[in-house]
Amino acid sequence: MTEILPVKVLENKPQTQYLVVEISQITQKNLIDNLELLEVLQTFCQEIDLNVVSFLQHQFEPQEFSAVFILQESHLAVHYWLKIGYLHLDMFICGTLINLEKIQDFWTNKLSESIIRVVEIKY
Repeated sequence: MTEILPVKVLENKPQTQYLVVEISQITQKNLIDNLELLEVLQTFCQEIDLNVVSFLQHQFEPQEFSAVFILQESHLAVHYWLKIGYLHLDMFICGTLINLEKIQDFWTNKLSESIIRVVEIKY
């Protein structure tokens, strides 16, 4: 049996930030392949002052792609569906806060005709 505990503010919790970035309706003009996406993601991390320690990638058939970036600040998980033009990023950051507008601006500049949604999840 699963027990749902009441929400309690934790003391001595490190400063963390959980962000989700959803990019949909990536147009044919803006579609990027998986290798280019890795380069864009490296640049993205640099632009928002995150330090990539390592990454792992996997190509799924027919055109899906996933990658996980281990960051000095925590991690970034990426899922990309090239066929339907959808990109999803999960970011968990420790010790620093990322400006949401900076994320929005980066992806708007890269994928200008797409629908871009940046969400901060607080708990």
